[in-house]
Amino acid sequence: MRIWTILGLGLLLAITFNGAAVADEGDVQVAPERSSIVPAKGTWGATTEDKCAPLSEIRLPDYAGWQRFVTNYDWIGEFAANEEMVVYQLYRGLCALDCQTGQELWYVDREWDHIDTLLLNSTWLVLGKRHGIEVLDAANGASVRKLPSLRPLALFGNELWMSTIRFWGDSNYEYDLIDVIVYDLRSGAEVRRFETGRLTGLGQNDLDPALGLPVRTEQGFVVCRPDGSMQSYSAVQPAFAAQAFITEWGLLTVEGYNTYELLESETEKAARQRASHAGNGPFLGKTGETGAVLCLYDHSSGRLIWRQDLVNSCHSFSYSAKYANRRLAVFNEFWPEDHDSNHDYGRLRLFDPASGALELDTDVLISEPQVFQDYEIGASTVYLEQYFASPDCSHRILGISMDTGEISAFPQIERIRIENCVCLDGRLVLDFRTFGANVDPMYNTNLQILGIDLDDAGLPVPGRPDRLAFPEKTTDVDQRFLAAADPLADDALMTELIAAGAEPFNELCKRIADLSPAQLDALLAAGVYHGWTSPNHDLDAEPVIEQLYEVVDPSYAPQVIRWLNDEYLAWYRRELTGLLAVCGGEQAREYLDGVYADIDRRRREPLQPPYHFTDPKSESAMAAWCEAEDGSGAHYRAYVPMYEYPALISTREVYLAVDADGDGGFEEVLATGLRDHFMNFHPPGGHSGLDGPIGPLVLEVAGDEVRITHHTPEFSEVQHWEDVPPQRMLTGATYGTSTLSLGELRRDSDADGLTDILEQQLMIDPHNPDSDGDGIGDFDDPQPGVDASRMGRVERGIARVVSYINQSDRDDRKSPAHPWSAECLIIAGADDVAYSETPYSFGISIASTEKLARYEDLLNGDSGTATDVTVLDLDSLRAGGDSTSWEYAFLDCRDEILASEAGFKFAILLNFYSSGCVVYLVDLDGELYPALKKGTWIS
Repeated sequence: MRIWTILGLGLLLAITFNGAAVADEGDVQVAPERSSIVPAKGTWGATTEDKCAPLSEIRLPDYAGWQRFVTNYDWIGEFAANEEMVVYQLYRGLCALDCQTGQELWYVDREWDHIDTLLLNSTWLVLGKRHGIEVLDAANGASVRKLPSLRPLALFGNELWMSTIRFWGDSNYEYDLIDVIVYDLRSGAEVRRFETGRLTGLGQNDLDPALGLPVRTEQGFVVCRPDGSMQSYSAVQPAFAAQAFITEWGLLTVEGYNTYELLESETEKAARQRASHAGNGPFLGKTGETGAVLCLYDHSSGRLIWRQDLVNSCHSFSYSAKYANRRLAVFNEFWPEDHDSNHDYGRLRLFDPASGALELDTDVLISEPQVFQDYEIGASTVYLEQYFASPDCSHRILGISMDTGEISAFPQIERIRIENCVCLDGRLVLDFRTFGANVDPMYNTNLQILGIDLDDAGLPVPGRPDRLAFPEKTTDVDQRFLAAADPLADDALMTELIAAGAEPFNELCKRIADLSPAQLDALLAAGVYHGWTSPNHDLDAEPVIEQLYEVVDPSYAPQVIRWLNDEYLAWYRRELTGLLAVCGGEQAREYLDGVYADIDRRRREPLQPPYHFTDPKSESAMAAWCEAEDGSGAHYRAYVPMYEYPALISTREVYLAVDADGDGGFEEVLATGLRDHFMNFHPPGGHSGLDGPIGPLVLEVAGDEVRITHHTPEFSEVQHWEDVPPQRMLTGATYGTSTLSLGELRRDSDADGLTDILEQQLMIDPHNPDSDGDGIGDFDDPQPGVDASRMGRVERGIARVVSYINQSDRDDRKSPAHPWSAECLIIAGADDVAYSETPYSFGISIASTEKLARYEDLLNGDSGTATDVTVLDLDSLRAGGDSTSWEYAFLDCRDEILASEAGFKFAILLNFYSSGCVVYLVDLDGELYPALKKGTWIS
């Protein structure tokens, strides 16, 4: 372990959080003064020429065409190609290539541009984005105009066919498409509008001006024609039709279904629909054999011309239909009757759209490590993409002749992952990733685009592709970094380090003990900056922090504190807080005490009525709800919050909101103590749902009497894996009516602002306004059952762990719309702990067997917001203590942690609602502080 020599404690304390100028005062090294170690985005590696070197040599296929190296730290989002150009979206911009040669035509910087749809023709490039549409000139990528609140459907010539958007959910990703509008892109003017109503499905986007655009609405299929007319196809079953293609012979549909749904009676269908509309979610019935029906409907009359039923005698799934080159192709995976678990099959069928005649029927063996991904229809060949579910993450392409059904396997490009593949006239264009040996194929990859020339039979032309934009590998960037006194001052060096990828960065991390403060600043900044520009994070700040865990001592504390005060490093606040605890020393202890100063002294921000539940966001947070009036004008709503918005104790609690004056605002919300079953139950370790119909939540109010019809959940213990404890799982739900009294629901015996039902659930005294005697009333006390002043060092350490985890795990699960929201700690190895996650939440600490039994009785097995906490003394374990009770949680990191030099004293094991972690603590002058977080099996 290297220790920076500090000449005198006074000099150490004189180092400010913002650092000082570079100087050599004896052995003292300090980083230069700068407001932030991370510059503005675009400073390093901002041009298209800053491509980074490959991780290893790539064996190119023996095909004619071109191959273009893109980068090894970016990703391709939307991808489109035609005979003239290839356009793809990078994290920082859009790039266009000549489709014939692969040469770059233009690049436009568009950092953080969220593109959902990309439509391309020879004149226009249309971007469908989160908040509307942007139209670009395809010749140079220049922006022409923006069209807000629209979604692109199809592009033909100078006409863009779009739909209006109606947002309705919690985010801008939740919307309905309403009507179809046609714009002239030259003038930006609307030329036609089709009042279709809500769209439930779209047809092909290669619009034929003589035929129109097929769309599916709630009433059935409609074709919007270029002359402004609309053709309805009422014979098409709107519930089953999944895809539609407009052809010269008629409307071609692929109507998928589940055989159990076909056999379902009208009564069963009606019951299912009523349950869904009552807010009780989708029907989860039995999963049966799936099939598809192909149909052709006449353009003018809408009558059925022909029908092909594709139900198989074996189990089929994943139907996918495509129409191109006047051929309809249908591909599905299936299991034969004598199914071998190691083998699946893919069936490709080609049909004549005019007659429905089957022209080709061929099976493709898919062995266990292979998975069907996609396919493209060429002039004479269907190109099938397969993914090898193996450590190599390799893909391959099969060519299936449309005339003979003969299958040709293209030689693999070594260690390749295909992302997009487009079949053009005489060319196959694909983007893919390759990766070197002994690297993570999910991250450290080279991104490339390949254009393969095809012969008349649709097979690759032998030859060698032209290699484009393939940079020379830089070998000395790490050495020049080590030689630089202040690498951050050298923009060219930082650009090269970031562009060089993982190899030099990882080498520098290994030598972290030899780096000066200025060099540490630069290495951490490189990781953060690269995290901005790459969603795959093949460089990141975390490797720097992880390596520092093994070398830091109190002399590092000023630099770590400076990082903690850097706004651009806020994402790593938890990791840096843990690193500071490992540094130790007086400065670290003083700073950490400030970080955790308020964990025991939080006060509730009083929630004043009325509580409004009338906006769409509130309704979308309710898993089930129902409403009633009592005849006097008062309005009531019974509801169960969604599991993303936890209730007081469990995720199935029933609340009663009261609008006494009928003005639309709820003046009070009462806990009922009831539970209701709802779909999508997620216990720790897995998913569980119940088959069969679900009754709606029903509310009736008459005077003081409240009747709620609901499901009372039933649970049993299930063993997921041999090595882990059993979990209580939802296994049934009894549907019945509970009768309550409004007076009892409102009863507050000690007049402290909390009803007796709430206090019973919080396990505090309904007859004492200050149940724990700490001088804070129960209503204002985030821990009404625990006196924080009586906690010991282990209990204070646990409270810090909760705060430490929430530093970067804030997901706003506690919604102010719910006046009461609690989480509990079920603790083994410690006494009661005082903590509260937000001003809108209570905390419940359960350290005794008696409290645990009482809580489990209230909870009835639904551990939605409970956190099991186990305290582990690592010194005892190092000495050979019994570890059988916690060994399952550590997986293969146990030996590494126990052997670490970081000085971890305790480990706090936490199992949350649907994830788990273990946090290691260090001892600073007798107090325990969290230092490192690791995931467990349950994560």
